[in-house]
Amino acid sequence: MESNRIKERNRIYREISRIEKYIEIDNATKDRLRSMPFSNYNKTQIEKILEKNKTRDQDLQYLQDRLGHLNDGMLDQELVQERKRSQREVDRKVSDTKKKKNQELDEKEQRSKLSRQQYETNRALDREYRYKNRGMNISYRYFTKVYNSMPEYMLNKIANMPNNKGYIWRGVYCYGDLPAEQGQPSVMFEKNKDLLIIHEWTKYEYNIWHKKGKNRRVLHVSEPRSTKK
Repeated sequence: MESNRIKERNRIYREISRIEKYIEIDNATKDRLRSMPFSNYNKTQIEKILEKNKTRDQDLQYLQDRLGHLNDGMLDQELVQERKRSQREVDRKVSDTKKKKNQELDEKEQRSKLSRQQYETNRALDREYRYKNRGMNISYRYFTKVYNSMPEYMLNKIANMPNNKGYIWRGVYCYGDLPAEQGQPSVMFEKNKDLLIIHEWTKYEYNIWHKKGKNRRVLHVSEPRSTKK
């Protein structure tokens, strides 16, 4: 309790000293104005100083009375309550600071987590791109190799075939260069030694025909095709 009294006593002394200093300064200003030739402005300023000092005298009297009450122990309960209030305010500020710091840490963690997720996503996309690009390059090199190995007569026929016809050579589908024939099935020819395999796709069926030499072609397989709505 004594520490509370000392703290309050020092505060009162500081406040008294501050008010007395203001009174001293304003009194000096008042004396200076009175020594100057009379004017309504000077008169007004002196009246303002007198009014302010009157209020300050009342404040000084209040502080003197409070100092007496302090020494008599009459302010002990008030000081206890003020100390509790100050402690609650300190605790609130500490709590707010802690919450703010935790929030900043959470936000930092979220940003870090998001950054890691973006990094992993980009890595996965990059790997997928490299994989697909490598696959496309391999497929293109294989296509080029197979295309360059096609017999000359096949290349000549492809140049004069519509786009819904062509040849299958070593697993590669090579379609004709001319525009497709509207309403006609897709037909692909595949040579297997002396056997010509003809693949035919209509709107509703997939047919495989076999033809040897100059013989008539024979239906080898016929399967229904499912139509998409």
